[in-house]
Amino acid sequence: EGLNIPQSAILFSGLKLIQYYDGSEAALYSVANDLEEMNNLAGSRGYDVAKLQDMLQNHLAEVNAELPQLNSVYNTDDVPIALTVSSIR
Repeated sequence: EGLNIPQSAILFSGLKLIQYYDGSEAALYSVANDLEEMNNLAGSRGYDVAKLQDMLQNHLAEVNAELPQLNSVYNTDDVPIALTVSSIR
């Protein structure tokens, strides 16, 4: 999940927050108990999500991070289908 979505992450006190930049909800994992990140705790631990989001935003501001911006004119219909080997010979 989320491998091709621009994102930032923070690890703090055994928790990992992933903030996505496509409008998706943030994900929260207990890396001490869930190394494979299968159990998203964001829905049940809103306080931790808010705390880590605040910490992440403060850090990104401190380092003057460039964040992705949504391209309102991007059209997925214009993206070519993956090329096959025979089509590029």
